[in-house]
Amino acid sequence: MLQAQKRQPFLGPINLDNETLCLDGPRKIPKEVQAEVFKIISKIIEKPVELPTNVINVLKMPQVSSVTKDLLKQRSIKAIFVYDQSRSLNEIQVLGVDSQSTIEAERLLLSTIQDKSIQLTNENTQVLDSRRWKNFCATQTSKFKVGIVIDIPSDTVRVSGIAEDVNKCFDEIIQFLEANTILHETIPLDPESTQFVFKRWASKLEDNKRDLYTCSVDIRMTSNLKEIDVSGTNEGLAK
Repeated sequence: MLQAQKRQPFLGPINLDNETLCLDGPRKIPKEVQAEVFKIISKIIEKPVELPTNVINVLKMPQVSSVTKDLLKQRSIKAIFVYDQSRSLNEIQVLGVDSQSTIEAERLLLSTIQDKSIQLTNENTQVLDSRRWKNFCATQTSKFKVGIVIDIPSDTVRVSGIAEDVNKCFDEIIQFLEANTILHETIPLDPESTQFVFKRWASKLEDNKRDLYTCSVDIRMTSNLKEIDVSGTNEGLAK
């Protein structure tokens, strides 16, 4: 006669909707396991951490949350970060098996993430409406573990995510804005000189505009004929 194999208890799935953890096994053993689970839960320390909303949204991104989880594992910190469980949109919860684990997890989180902002000028904001900017942002967020948000009320672009990637992305955004922002300069002249330039040197002006096409250079006379308006990128104006 075959002897019945002893069935070992195991933890079943966690149902987040009902906030339940299923235990499966012989009647007596799950009760013992349940007691151990309650003992662990009773020691858990929960600490809310206040962060900007854009940072929390980035922390939820799979490619970012996987980094923070791996770091906790590498450093043997017995804690987790919980999102969408706080009454405030600016908070996340840090749960550790004891106070020391919770403190270490919070320190790890704050040292791993970064949030930097770039103050925009009126000229910069025009660039942000372009398809070129949208394509640039898509490239950055696929290349780096970051999120890029335009804060219209404060006229800033905010970059948040893993600190190392934030710094790299931040530098590339600065370079992008410098290369694509259209600036204007005016050259004061009397009306006769202005008309002379645009009539006699029209072909030369067109040659200049064509040579500096990649710098978005344009040259126009103002309506009062007292100035010449030159527009283009910073590099284009210099040339």
